[in-house]
Amino acid sequence: MARIVRAWENDKVNYHRVVHILDSENIDEIRYNVDSQQMVVSFTNNTKYEYYDIPCHVFGAIVIADSVGSCFNELIRNKSDLYTYRKVV
Repeated sequence: MARIVRAWENDKVNYHRVVHILDSENIDEIRYNVDSQQMVVSFTNNTKYEYYDIPCHVFGAIVIADSVGSCFNELIRNKSDLYTYRKVV
C-alpha cells in the first residue's frame, strides 16, 4: 500500500479530500472534491491535471492501491474516453 502523509483532510480551496503520496514515482498529490467529483492530480514532474466526473469509489481505490500510479493508469488514464480532463497551467 502507498504511504500517505495526509488523508481525508479538508483544505482551503474546497477540495474535500487531500492525499499526499510518498511512494509513487509519478504522482505527488491527489485532491478530490466529493460534491463535484473533480479530481486534481499533481505529478512529480510538476504537471497538474484536472479530471472530471470521477466517482468517489474510483478515487478511493486509487489512494489505497499497492501501486497508486498503476491503479491511476488502469482506472483513469487508460480510460480517456470515459473521463474528461484538462492540463492545469
